[in-house]
Amino acid sequence: MIAHIIIKLLKIIILFLFGLSISHAQIINGNFESFNSDGKPQGWYLNNQDTLNNILRITTSDKHQGKHSLHFNKKEVKAKLMASNIFSIEISKLTKLQVSSKIKTDSKQLVANFFIQFFDENKKRIGGEGSRIVVDPSKSGEWQDVNFSILVQPEVKSMILFVNMGGLGNLFIDEVKTDWINTPPAKEILEFSEEIKSKIQQMSIVNDSLIWKDIIAQTPAALAGLTLENGAQQVVNFYLNHLRKAKDFHSKYYSPEAYIAYTSKPIEENKTRSPLELPSGKMLDERIAYVNVPRFGSTFPESQQAFADHLNDLVLSLQQQNPKGWVIDLRTNSGGNMHPMIAGLNALIADGNIITFKTNQGEQPLYSSAGKFGRITLKIMPKRFKVNKIAVLTSIKTASSGEMTAISFIGMPNVKLIGENTAGLTTANQFFPLSNGGALNLASAVVKDRLGKVYKGQIIPDILTKSQDPQETLNQAIKWILE
Repeated sequence: MIAHIIIKLLKIIILFLFGLSISHAQIINGNFESFNSDGKPQGWYLNNQDTLNNILRITTSDKHQGKHSLHFNKKEVKAKLMASNIFSIEISKLTKLQVSSKIKTDSKQLVANFFIQFFDENKKRIGGEGSRIVVDPSKSGEWQDVNFSILVQPEVKSMILFVNMGGLGNLFIDEVKTDWINTPPAKEILEFSEEIKSKIQQMSIVNDSLIWKDIIAQTPAALAGLTLENGAQQVVNFYLNHLRKAKDFHSKYYSPEAYIAYTSKPIEENKTRSPLELPSGKMLDERIAYVNVPRFGSTFPESQQAFADHLNDLVLSLQQQNPKGWVIDLRTNSGGNMHPMIAGLNALIADGNIITFKTNQGEQPLYSSAGKFGRITLKIMPKRFKVNKIAVLTSIKTASSGEMTAISFIGMPNVKLIGENTAGLTTANQFFPLSNGGALNLASAVVKDRLGKVYKGQIIPDILTKSQDPQETLNQAIKWILE
């Protein structure tokens, strides 16, 4: 009932705001048809225009309409090609600006971006925001529509629009336009926004740090012109941007397709993720057992079970060779789902309450024992054995569930973490399904280890290695084990 009233009030506010006059900002020469006396495109600055292998130029060879378009041609990955356009604006209130363009490419994995920098009346930079240029790979060689929107504060008096290309191949851009969005959002968008806001207010661990008066004031402009079909991602991005300002860098949104793939399909069929990498291991020359535990991104039950059993089988096979010590390598483990990782290492992790999630509603301890962790029970029960020293290797790429796996070892007397500081995504996320079929994966708990230490950022290893050589970190681990 309260949510329904809030939505009705929000609709009234939005209709009132859009009844006011809005100034228009117009990018200069967005169709690339006008030129200065020196032959350069009016309003545009092009860098790295003429190099041996990389070209950025105005061309007549392919255009959407008119005589010209902007052509990026890259043959070297490290080359930086960028076009920019500066233009003035004048608005009296927070307003949404949309940048749209026609693009054409032969690169199936295009890496290109729009980015806007804001400047005040004194030409001081006061912020900026960008968006990747996302194209349909099935329409290679065809002109496509791309756009992104951004909220603009009234103190902004000028902007620079940057367009860059990082990928290889050809990219043509034409008909670049800027428009203020001044139409009310669909009713479903208002309801969707309220749904997300409610979940954040109830479950986010940074809710008390969010500046809700700013969020509420910005909502009308943020939702302008959106429908549920084209605007769900933009609505979520609006709230995620505010979560980031409150130091939550872990929450994310799963589209309906991504959520179904993550939860309801075997991981091998999840085309939104990189190819599945299984745990691997071997005996090192010093008779030390080495186990690499990669990321694992799925909650599909059979996939979780298979990963955990594979890891357990690997540990048990190495156990039979009576190693002097163990190296658990988490340096490339960027996260996903911690349960099959920790379950598969059950033979090496001391029984007990290894992790506790601390939410707004209370604490939830997680126990590891007798081949069980969470919903996973290993098919082959690991035998308890005397474990010598265990070195857990970390890096800045060790993130999220990779960090949870590292924490599951902390507090055991025979363990040291060795390597670099971790990524710092040491919050526990929880899926909250949304009415559009997607889900908000919200950071809803901080984490305590078995000794009661709370983590709110990076994990600092016991032995910090600064060398960029990965072998050096492994050598440090071997040296400690053999001491």
